[in-house]
Amino acid sequence: MKKIFTLCCLAAATCANAQTLTKFNTESIENGYQIMDISNNGKYIGGVTAQNEMFMIEVETKKTVIKEMLDEWGAEVRGVSNNGIGVGYNGPAATLSINGDFKIIEEATEEYNTLAEDITDDDKIIVGSINSNTYMEGWQKKPCVWIDGVRTMLPEPTTEQIGFNYNGASAKRVSADGSVIMGHLIADIGEPAALWIKDGDTYKLDSIWKGKFRPTQWDDELGDFREYDEPYLTFQWANVSANGKYALVIISEYLGEEEIEIYEGYTYTTVLQTENRIGIYNIETKELKIITVDGSRGIDAETDLTPTDISDDGTVIGYTGDGSFGSPRLGFILKAGEEQPRLLKDVYSQFEEFTTYDDNGINSPLGITADGRYITGFGYNVAEMEIDGEVWPMSYIEGYVLDTQAVSDGISNLTVNTKKNTEYFTVDGRKVAAPVKGLNIIKTANGETRKIFVK
Repeated sequence: MKKIFTLCCLAAATCANAQTLTKFNTESIENGYQIMDISNNGKYIGGVTAQNEMFMIEVETKKTVIKEMLDEWGAEVRGVSNNGIGVGYNGPAATLSINGDFKIIEEATEEYNTLAEDITDDDKIIVGSINSNTYMEGWQKKPCVWIDGVRTMLPEPTTEQIGFNYNGASAKRVSADGSVIMGHLIADIGEPAALWIKDGDTYKLDSIWKGKFRPTQWDDELGDFREYDEPYLTFQWANVSANGKYALVIISEYLGEEEIEIYEGYTYTTVLQTENRIGIYNIETKELKIITVDGSRGIDAETDLTPTDISDDGTVIGYTGDGSFGSPRLGFILKAGEEQPRLLKDVYSQFEEFTTYDDNGINSPLGITADGRYITGFGYNVAEMEIDGEVWPMSYIEGYVLDTQAVSDGISNLTVNTKKNTEYFTVDGRKVAAPVKGLNIIKTANGETRKIFVK
């Protein structure tokens, strides 16, 4: 077994604008931190390095713990608790703490392997799946939870109950207290979102997909594909809010079919659908809100969107594109109460890094805290590297944590000391009666000086 090593200096963090954007880089640009999640208290982040190692970082002190991969399949932290424990996999399901403790949650067997996906704030509940090692002979995945280290299987539907072939399921995300679990079922084609809701000491399956997901399934008796009336060809899981109120899904609408002639006498039928859109499902009211990009807020209409996380008030983050290889990822935010998403580089234009990440085609905001204050993810930056005497631009991965409360994207959001003796200055030293657009220097009555950007 390989040793854990702790890095206190290799996480070279740099800050901008009063430490409102913190960047995390490794010593070598050939590596890098792909931050996958942030704890709801904003203290810890975790993810996978470019060299397939799992890591945990304490945001304030930059203390970093890395665990090298145990096999060729790599290692990754996917969920982070408020006390600095990350869950994911390294071989089988595993945890890695900010204190350097590495543990296998449940060892693999000849029949199955294990995969952990997320963890509650208090680290008592871990969600994930057991994955068949012989899935060609049967099921692929089965959803489960580990409660205080003891595995319990989550309830599953039958093919008869759901109306299409059921081939397994996986639990992916969990609310802060463990009362709501989000994941997906496995159909012949497609993976519709599913919910498991706490019911006493157990969980019950919530058929969030019912009446929404349109499966694609071959019927041997018909000799053709079955016809369904459901509207959404894609109804994919994305995340669940920490308070268990919202389920975030990726949606595309079914638009019919079209027969295309390959050459004379030979045709094939293709299924038509819309771009991927944001779906916000209110678990309490069972209402589904769909956000379709109209092109009015800096994102082109009919652009695919991949929402990744949602805060307790319904603020959504994510990136453009469908996440496939070569699809540009531009980071976006859809604030609670707004009807259209905006690019991070437009909302927080004082940070040139977001423009750089977008220009390089990879800006992946993946985590937002319950209160919406902190946003974390990773992007591609560029540095110069000398190779055989020549200097070449080289892309490298850069993790980041954005503190949204320490910056302002409008005068209405500005919060300062309002005592009589508060003074406002422009960057050239000119005193003004109130904050103006651009960078402001604010001197409060107690002598504190702050810089705030007003868009």
